Amino acid sequence: MIWYNIRIAIRNFAYQKSISLLNLLGLSIGMSVTLLIFSFVNFETSYDNFHNEGNLIYRIISVDKGTGGIDYRATTPLPLPEVVRADIKDAELTTGLTHFLSENEPVQIENQTFFNLIGYTTDSCFLKIFNFQMISGNQSTLFENPESVVLTQSTAKKLFGNENPLGRVLTIEKFNFTVVGILKDLPENSVFKFNLLVSHLILKKMHPDLAHLWWWGGSLTFIKIYPNQSIESVRKSLAAIPDKYFPDFLKGRETYDVQPLENIHLDNRVLGDYIPPVSSNYLYILMAIAIGVLFIACANFANLSTSQS
Repeated sequence: MIWYNIRIAIRNFAYQKSISLLNLLGLSIGMSVTLLIFSFVNFETSYDNFHNEGNLIYRIISVDKGTGGIDYRATTPLPLPEVVRADIKDAELTTGLTHFLSENEPVQIENQTFFNLIGYTTDSCFLKIFNFQMISGNQSTLFENPESVVLTQSTAKKLFGNENPLGRVLTIEKFNFTVVGILKDLPENSVFKFNLLVSHLILKKMHPDLAHLWWWGGSLTFIKIYPNQSIESVRKSLAAIPDKYFPDFLKGRETYDVQPLENIHLDNRVLGDYIPPVSSNYLYILMAIAIGVLFIACANFANLSTSQS
């Protein structure tokens, strides 16, 4: 029976080549469009799914209570990572990323100047929470010196060519940083985009009153909770921070919430991300379009095939 149907199909194709080719072309285009949309949606929903125990990782976000309503921001005050580390015992690990270098700011190496680089300050917990692979350098001591810097692999190539970058010095603003480690280039499906990481200790040299700068936002604060730990206990501890640490003129204006790592790229309520998030509704619409295109292509193929027989 199967071979009989195959012979009939071949015979019809031979007799009506133009119509058969057009029919196959329509089905192929429909399937191709569907596969492309599915691939795009799969990529957008795969952001940062490669971290071990990613379900235990959360970002702390700011919740601003203004007269126009509630706003959610990705950045938190500069002192927050240290306060969370000290006060919230339900968080196993805490780290902060603070924007330090913009693309239009220069990086100086001897008599050469480089632009289009992005840098953050951070601490040793960053690489304990997130699984970004080290190529060289001692992970446990990377950020002990305030003037140490870690480069991504492609950035090291850009700045130093084929030379060994470890121990080399680069200048950002008035600070000289020594290269102490090289990271493998970041995956494309990650909310983190940077070329270099600088020790968080440099912030204390730049801002001696760092512990009191609650009015100055700029840190992306992440925590990793213990397995089987309820995130609600962390929320309760976060709610107590403003009354305990805020100056009087800030109290009542801002509080904090947590956002699962897996939701960051798909939560467009939160403002201030370097990579703008994608609305999950937008992805649902794309999936509906893909299914519709596939249905129309299959129906068209069946109708044309029937009309030829």
